[in-house]
Formats: sequence, C-alpha cells, structure tokens
Amino acid sequence: MKKTIAWMACLLGIILISSCSKDEDVMTGTISGFVSEYANANTPIAGASITLNGKGITKVTGSDGRFEFTDLEPGTYTIAASANTYQSTTKQVTVYAGQTINCDFQLAKASSNVEISPLTLAFGTDNDQLTFTITNRNSSALQYSISGYPSYLTVTPSSATVAGNGGKQTVTVKVNRNEIDKDVSTSLTVNVGSDSYSVAVSIGYKEQTEKISLSETTLDFGQQYTELQFAIKNIGNSGDVSWTIDAPTVNCVKVNPAQGVTAMGKESQVTVSIDRDKMTEDNLQTFITVRAAGGSKSVQIFASRYQGGGNQGGSSSTIGSASQGYYWLTGKSFSETNYYTLADASNNNIFTIKLPSNCNVNSSYSLISAPQMVKGSTYTLKSSTTAPTDATSEFEGFYLGSSAKGTTAVASFTAQ
Repeated sequence: MKKTIAWMACLLGIILISSCSKDEDVMTGTISGFVSEYANANTPIAGASITLNGKGITKVTGSDGRFEFTDLEPGTYTIAASANTYQSTTKQVTVYAGQTINCDFQLAKASSNVEISPLTLAFGTDNDQLTFTITNRNSSALQYSISGYPSYLTVTPSSATVAGNGGKQTVTVKVNRNEIDKDVSTSLTVNVGSDSYSVAVSIGYKEQTEKISLSETTLDFGQQYTELQFAIKNIGNSGDVSWTIDAPTVNCVKVNPAQGVTAMGKESQVTVSIDRDKMTEDNLQTFITVRAAGGSKSVQIFASRYQGGGNQGGSSSTIGSASQGYYWLTGKSFSETNYYTLADASNNNIFTIKLPSNCNVNSSYSLISAPQMVKGSTYTLKSSTTAPTDATSEFEGFYLGSSAKGTTAVASFTAQ
C-alpha cells in the first residue's frame, strides 16, 4: 500500500512539472520574416532595419534577408521595415502565445537616389542627442521634410535642400527626457518627393537622480535689500517633487514658504528676508538648505548692516566711502517711479538714486556712497518721477543713526 501511494505521488509530481513546463512554453511568441525586393520577391535585401515599435528593438537583416523577434508577449505589434534606396513600409502583426507568426516585407525601389545613415537611433539611457545623415546621390538638388515624430523629440533641421552629386545634410535629433516615464520606441519619417524613409528611434528610461535645481546659489543682500527671491525647479522626469527648506541657523533670516510641492518642469518661488535689527554681526554669511528626493542644494546668503551717517574716523573732509557715510531712507512716500535726490544748500543735486520696484511704506533703502557730501554742509531730500532737475520735497525725511529704527526723521541734515 505504501509503495502504491509513493508511486502515485511521484506520478502526480511529474504531471505537475510537465504542466508547469508547458505553461511556461506557451507564455510568449515569435515573429519572423523575410525582406525582399518588390520587383523580385526572391531577391533578399541585406542590411534592412526592422523595428518592433513599442519594444524599442531593431533587427538588421543579413545576406539572406531574414529577421526574427523572440520571447514576445502576446499582443499586437507594429513593425517598420526600411532600407537605403528603398521605400519604407509598416505592418501590424498579432502575436499569440506559443506560436511563430510570419511577417514578410517586399520593399519597392525609391524613385530618388537617397541614402540615410544610420536608419536606427538608439539613445539608450544616457544619450540626449544623436544625428543621422541624408546623402543625395542624384545629380540635382532635392528637398526633404521630416514628419511623424512625437513631442519629446526635437529634429533640426526638419526640412532643407540637399545639394546633388553626393551632397550631405546632417540632422540632429534631441530627446526631452522630462516627457517620458518609461522605455519608448518610435520612428520619424524622412519625406523626399513621393518617397519616404523611416528612421527608428529607441530611448531607454532612466530615473532622474536629481529632482531639483535652484535659480540662484548666492543671495547678496548687501546693505540695501531686505528681500530677495530664488526659484526651485522640478527637473525630475517622474511627476511632482516635494521639497523642504531647513530652518535658517540665524534668526535674522526668514524663508517663505519653507516647504512645497512643484510639478514636473515647473518652478516655485521662495522669498528670503533679512531683519537687520536681529543681526549680531556687521557682515553676515550663512546659508539655507533645500532638501528633496535625490539630494539637497544650498543657497549662500550675504548681508551687511546699514552704516550710520557721519565720518567713522580719520581726517577726510568728505563722507560716503565704500565702508562709511551711508544714509538710509525710510518713510511713507516711497514710490518705485520716483527718483530721490540729495540737494545741497544751494539746491544743487549732488546724488540721485531710483528705488527698486519692490519698495514699500516701511522699507529702508541705502543712499549708497555719496562722496560729494562735504563735512559740515547741509543736505535735503527731493523726489521726482523723472530724472531730477528741480523737485520739491515729498519725503518724510532721513533717518540717521546705526539702525533704521529708534532714530529721528529729519527733513535735512548736516554731514558730520
């Protein structure tokens, strides 16, 4: 009895193994074929390119004109056949599991004597640009145009005239990988008169390691700016990217927003602001870090405090050098269309600035370096919507001191 049970178990195992093997054998199919001349079906065409669209696979026929695609999943495929001096053609073939499907091509001679090389562009995962050459073997010039390619390809030049007697034209094909999210195969068609030639294109998908790029890697606030911006761009090729910005290491720097989501190919603006009252040093150097999948990037930040009015020492009779003599403006009459001018006691304009377009009621702006200011002389402020000649005062006044707050606004001042 035990021998009988063991024998039956062994037989069942053999049947199961045989069944599994049979199932594996019939999971895929094959396409094979023969490429010959249209005028003589028995004359093989060697060197013809046969492309299985949707798979990115290209076979080149040997001297016997034959090709074969194996291990194909069941389904319908489009096959393109092309060869130099022959007109290109395509066919649709349905593959069934466990079967070999025959697909022969007969290519008609092209009326124009044109060669295209290569007939297959395999970009792989790393190349973004490849070329092919159109050679005109006719005695007269010819015109061509290229059509039938998808939006993620750029073709240059897509149309042109090629000189006769061996004239050549190089065509550049570029891939925008941001528009693909899988391996793709396609083709483009070169049209010459009534003839058409197919150039097969295959592109391997590669996950973009870096997801973001920054429009600025340095923000220099100097002594004038209180707000600056940079953009975070999604350079990935697989949808939205989430990012965060680490809290600044100094409390005088603020960022807004500190996190976000940016669509593929799009940008998000980030505003960085400086509060100089909270600066603990005259010259600030720090950085902020933006983090996203694939790595992080940093923006370096530089800023200086406003310098107070007056000579900071030395025997110079003027103020306003690169490191001293700065006066700043604060007030409710700021206008981005206005020029603000220092005038001396004789109402001569000696120094003019035009405020940046982002000025607002409570912002401060430096009058950067006014070397014409003479110690002991009195100056007033004037504003104008045009480059000033004469203008009446429209401004609250100057703020003098070591910071823009806690000081007194004056209509005029005397250089110290």
